[in-house]
Amino acid sequence: MLAAYLSLEKDGFVEARPKSGHFVRRKPDRYDAPAPFRRARLKVVPARVSVSTGVAALMYSLREKSVLPLGSAVLAPELLPIRALNRTLATIARETPAQGAGYEPPPGPASLRHQLARRSLTWGLALDDDAFITTVGATEAMHLCFRR
Repeated sequence: MLAAYLSLEKDGFVEARPKSGHFVRRKPDRYDAPAPFRRARLKVVPARVSVSTGVAALMYSLREKSVLPLGSAVLAPELLPIRALNRTLATIARETPAQGAGYEPPPGPASLRHQLARRSLTWGLALDDDAFITTVGATEAMHLCFRR
């Protein structure tokens, strides 16, 4: 719709009047030059940017146990073996302190892909290390999936 108004304005059929709208102009003579394009002037007033009370209330409500956050894919902590995960993470941090300090490009760390290949045997599959590609996040994974 806006493109139509802009085209009509460019051709001289309508005139935009700030804070009033668009108005039909007299039929332009074929030798009349089209009216110059005039951009509406906006008043730029600085505003304080903050999280609105609605967004803040939503974020706080996600902490309540009665709220099921359907918009995220985060497991509830009680579903995870937190103590075992923390022990494993502590061991990794002691043995390889630089591990996790940066991002690895695909196909990902060889040690992780090797462990995934070993784990594939418990899934009833015999995959080798090269069957796996690990990514930093879902966006990178989607990019790799959809590129040609």
